[in-house]
Amino acid sequence: MVYTGRVATAAAAARVVAEGHADVVGMARAMFADGDLVAKARSGRTADIRPCIGTNDCLHRVVVDGVRFGCSVNPRTGREAEPPPPRARVPKRVLVAGAGPAGLELSALLAERGHRVWLWEREEEVGGQMRIAARAAENSSYTDFLAFQQRRLASLGVGVELGREATAEAVAGAGFDVVAVATGARSRRPDIPGVDLPFVVDGREVLLGRAETGRRVLVVAMEDHMQPLTVAGHLADLGRQVTVLYPTPAIAPLVGRYSIGAPLAKLSAAGARIEVTERVARIEPDRVVSRNVYSGVEREHTGYDSVVLACGGEAESALYTELEGRVAQRHVLGDAYAPRRISYATRQAYELALRI
Repeated sequence: MVYTGRVATAAAAARVVAEGHADVVGMARAMFADGDLVAKARSGRTADIRPCIGTNDCLHRVVVDGVRFGCSVNPRTGREAEPPPPRARVPKRVLVAGAGPAGLELSALLAERGHRVWLWEREEEVGGQMRIAARAAENSSYTDFLAFQQRRLASLGVGVELGREATAEAVAGAGFDVVAVATGARSRRPDIPGVDLPFVVDGREVLLGRAETGRRVLVVAMEDHMQPLTVAGHLADLGRQVTVLYPTPAIAPLVGRYSIGAPLAKLSAAGARIEVTERVARIEPDRVVSRNVYSGVEREHTGYDSVVLACGGEAESALYTELEGRVAQRHVLGDAYAPRRISYATRQAYELALRI
């Protein structure tokens, strides 16, 4: 008997066989994340296995975006016929500013090529937006990937400095040959009247536990991928009554059919409501007014204690601009270039690493 279906680790596969559920276990996505999974498991190097985090981008990149097959956590997936990145002819001193998915992957790849790499992160933990998203129950595997990257960087001798902000003055005075700006994205705060009222909070702050909400919550969804669904699901887990307003004709239009079912099922089971083609026009102390994107007809939404913004991000690329003419070579990548999915951040890191 063969079993397959979201077996993400070698340990899980071994349990399936040991408990008599199957004779053979098939692993597809986990092998996309690390093609050497079996060999590493056999040799006891399970800590070196790059973990699959289940974003399904190996499917969505082709089906939804029409771009090359790939993996969120492994930028070499789909490129196995190409030679691995060669050792650098002239090792350089490189600073990577920002330890999100792009900065982590670039730092490791450059160190593997023989460069001397420093990674500065202004927060006390690595991960960027991935670390925040990991606070949602369904994204707990993200922490496994971040731990893997930290082990990888430590083994490569990358100088990771947490709690250190990369200011233009500090970077320019440090004498690096190359500076890569991967400083991420800030929350986008839409230009809506009333958005600064005290009961309006940012979804990221809710995930981090820094912002409290009342029992009845209206989520303003102005991002086309997973963020609004993740925020709404987290609120449902906290026992909140949730309504989500989307301005688009479809819910999360950039989330493929292989991933959208689970968050929608979760919200349905929690009694959440989702409405489409409704753009929030203004927020007032006792109501939220939305406007149908096609007819322009206004609607009132009342009885909510809190409004939570899930409106995506805006690139934080100021450091790249400030370093113009002050460093020998500079680059920008990840969300600092354009807020997008993890697979774009790691692929961009891979392409950049080949050119340094």
